[in-house]
Amino acid sequence: MRKRVMLWTLLGLGTLVFVFIISIFLSKENQMPYYEKTGHHVILSDKVNRLKSSNDKEKVFALARKALVQKTKDEGNIDWDNFEDVSLYIEKIDKNHQYYFGYTIKSTNPMVLTIRYDMIIKLNKNSIKTSNFEVIDFSMKFVN
Repeated sequence: MRKRVMLWTLLGLGTLVFVFIISIFLSKENQMPYYEKTGHHVILSDKVNRLKSSNDKEKVFALARKALVQKTKDEGNIDWDNFEDVSLYIEKIDKNHQYYFGYTIKSTNPMVLTIRYDMIIKLNKNSIKTSNFEVIDFSMKFVN
């Protein structure tokens, strides 16, 4: 009887440890690279891709678009369906949990324009997955 209790206790503790380790792994998977580090680190550019998967690349483009929509919501009724992604440059900057996003989009209708948005975005731990972020700095310019 005592051996059974000890066996079930060890099995229960082992299961809890396993679940804890898996939860740590999953929380890191949805984190932006260099989230806990300081210094400048290029994460995504034409030549560098430090994202974990192609799915993460889609998620950071969506994050950049959400930040752009959030910052421009007071500028009138913009039809974002008329814009397509051109490029995205992401760099971890020296401040805690902050990233520089250089996001370039092109309008397709009514006339063709290429616009570059420069944003400093402060991400929360699981920002890739939840899109929980704050846009700290924002500017735009037209590109030829």
